[in-house]
Amino acid sequence: MWSKLTCLTLLFALANCNYNGYKVFQTEDIHSQSKAIELIKFIESADEGVYDFWVSPRVGSYAKVMVAPGHVSEFEKFLKEKSIASTLLIEDVEITNQRAFIVENILRKFKTSSRSIDFENYYSSDDIFAYLHELEADNDFVEVETYGKSYEGRDLKVIKILKAGPNAPNIFIEAGIHAREWIAPAMGTYIIHSLLEDPENARYLDQFNFHIMPSVNPDGYEYSREYERLWRKTRSRNQETSCRGVDPNRNWGYHWNETSVSNNPCSDIFPGLKPFSELETDAIRQYVEKLQSTPLMSLSLHTYGTRREGSNLYPASGASDDWYLGVLGSTYAYTVELRQGGNLGFDLPPSEIKESGEELWAGMKVIFDRLHEVSSQ
Repeated sequence: MWSKLTCLTLLFALANCNYNGYKVFQTEDIHSQSKAIELIKFIESADEGVYDFWVSPRVGSYAKVMVAPGHVSEFEKFLKEKSIASTLLIEDVEITNQRAFIVENILRKFKTSSRSIDFENYYSSDDIFAYLHELEADNDFVEVETYGKSYEGRDLKVIKILKAGPNAPNIFIEAGIHAREWIAPAMGTYIIHSLLEDPENARYLDQFNFHIMPSVNPDGYEYSREYERLWRKTRSRNQETSCRGVDPNRNWGYHWNETSVSNNPCSDIFPGLKPFSELETDAIRQYVEKLQSTPLMSLSLHTYGTRREGSNLYPASGASDDWYLGVLGSTYAYTVELRQGGNLGFDLPPSEIKESGEELWAGMKVIFDRLHEVSSQ
């Protein structure tokens, strides 16, 4: 049960971890692969906390970069030297809106003892996992399994929807690998809700077995909720530095540490000292490798960056979707980039969670229907 002291402690922590004076720039559309790579290398070479890609560069589209106070001139100089035009998108990055969202979470805790998910707010990993257990209690074909432990000792949980029987194709979905992408765990949970609590979707339960992990980086997720809104990585410790964490979506053992990474442990795109160095990524690997049959489709939910095309994606190595396709052997593997919102892009207002879920589910139904057609041939 939350106490007033807990609330005050949380608000104090938030007040002491903000982004006052940080600015966000949006570049023009970048039409040269070499320019996109030069921008990536420039950002990667900087010290921790100086720059942060909100949208990484890719051919035919823009990039968004957060710049720390005192480094604006050098960033603008680099852009000028490379003939990359830009506009100042956010004069002073604040997390005021996120404080309000978290205060709303706190007030909800005081108002109700229910742990059910209503998709009108962002919930903790514990709340999400409690919802999974509610569904498990209501459906005899649903199992919730703890498939591992995070670095800080949190349970890693998967919900298994197994009504279709042992010979049905598997579909695997993971969400929340990047801590600051709050809408991803919400949408992983929304998919589960749509499958189990909407009778109109009952046919999918007879066609596929689902293995869904709605919050695969709970340490980072909770840290971003309580202390540092834009935290991206895990929370593991590095023996050689005080900087913590690894980018869990650069930590997979397929073309690991090749491109769009930084060997600086303080970087947001540090891939770790070796593939699967993180308990969280290795636990996922072990789980999917032990499945009776390789998933027909593996899906990773992220935010943000809609309307991307395969021809203009930015290069990244050691990502989960590539490993699912290149090593695990899924026939289909995708990353879904969910909608952006709010002032920061990552801070989609709670009022848009349901709408985001509805548009995601509309797309998921098309995918599931097509997969059923293909697998039935």
